[in-house]
Amino acid sequence: MKKIIFSSMLLMIMMASKAQNANNIIVDDTRDDNNLPAYYQRQAKFEFKRRDVLGLPGLGYSGLLTFAPWGDASGNKNHQLNFNDDGIFYRAGAHGSAWGSWSQLWNSGNTPMPLHQWQNYIGNNVNASLDNMPANTTVFSYESGIGGINTAAPTSGAVVHLSGWGDSRYGMQLQTNYATGEFYIRTKNDDISKWTSWRRVLSEDANGNTGIGTVSPENAEGWQRVLQVQGNLSSKIMASTNITSAGLYAHDYGFYGAPAGGIIGTTTNHAFSVMTNKAARLTVAANGNVGINTTTPSELLSVNGNIRTRKVIVTQTGWPDYVFDSSYQLPSLDSVSSFIQTNKHLPDIPSAATIEKDGHDVGEVQKQLLKKVEELTLYVIEQGKKIVELKQQNSQLEQAIEKLKNQP
Repeated sequence: MKKIIFSSMLLMIMMASKAQNANNIIVDDTRDDNNLPAYYQRQAKFEFKRRDVLGLPGLGYSGLLTFAPWGDASGNKNHQLNFNDDGIFYRAGAHGSAWGSWSQLWNSGNTPMPLHQWQNYIGNNVNASLDNMPANTTVFSYESGIGGINTAAPTSGAVVHLSGWGDSRYGMQLQTNYATGEFYIRTKNDDISKWTSWRRVLSEDANGNTGIGTVSPENAEGWQRVLQVQGNLSSKIMASTNITSAGLYAHDYGFYGAPAGGIIGTTTNHAFSVMTNKAARLTVAANGNVGINTTTPSELLSVNGNIRTRKVIVTQTGWPDYVFDSSYQLPSLDSVSSFIQTNKHLPDIPSAATIEKDGHDVGEVQKQLLKKVEELTLYVIEQGKKIVELKQQNSQLEQAIEKLKNQP
């Protein structure tokens, strides 16, 4: 690197010494131009440039030195060096084509060293080296002696460093701990000297159990693998697309109208399904309807299949005890008979065709059937009274007949 910088400076001195009757080298103000390689022919040219015009990282102005050894592509590529507050950059391009990408040769804050030399440097001053790694450093590793990064950092591990291209104000560092399986991260954004605190992202114990927010995932059952997301009062695991979002939640006080405890479902206007063998078995529609063996439940609970249970409790209003009220007008048997002859079913009871088409409300039908039972009971009571009355009349007739028989 020093050879490159020295050679560049030497070339400028030689050119200055060749210039007759000139105390200075002229620098052209072409700040808004980014000329192609073919623009420069058989010359060494100094220019004043805006960094963003040349596609360099950062803002502000810079000095551009162009070496164009020949007038066409037969003389190989043209070369450019750019000098700015962040260091020295280099690019090349052939006549008839565009310039290549910029490469940073030197950083004004820290002289870069080969990757293998970073280990020796860090061994002397861990915090200083990690905090001040230069731009364009994409990978950094270290085997031991990394303690002291922060109070929760490991004493032996590795770090991966990713920096903003050519700009030391931006960066990310990932850190591991060989002993505990912990993984940390920290970043800096638009501040060359300020890193965030190290944050533990996850940890993995010796059995392969993974924790986010905890270093000791709970596995009392001894299962082969566990993933635990630990929060103080709440935690959640989300799976999302551009339009759908679903999650598994734990909340000490409850959320979304659910009580304290576990919550599972969607946070977007979409259904949530439970499946087995790659088929949906239970679906909760976005409107709250639940379907078993159907994904389009039309009622609060829709079941496409048989139900077996020991007891069904239906809460129903308007239970027909009013039939036994003295003000109730009991239909005559003649009117009931006429209705049956005309409609082929009892009054107030759905027809067979209606049941086959629309089904029936169990509670409502039970209520109507009970009404018929109560009406039938009244009919029976009335018939019983008539039978008693007929028996009395019959007894009186029998006595009268006996009297007539005994008369001389």
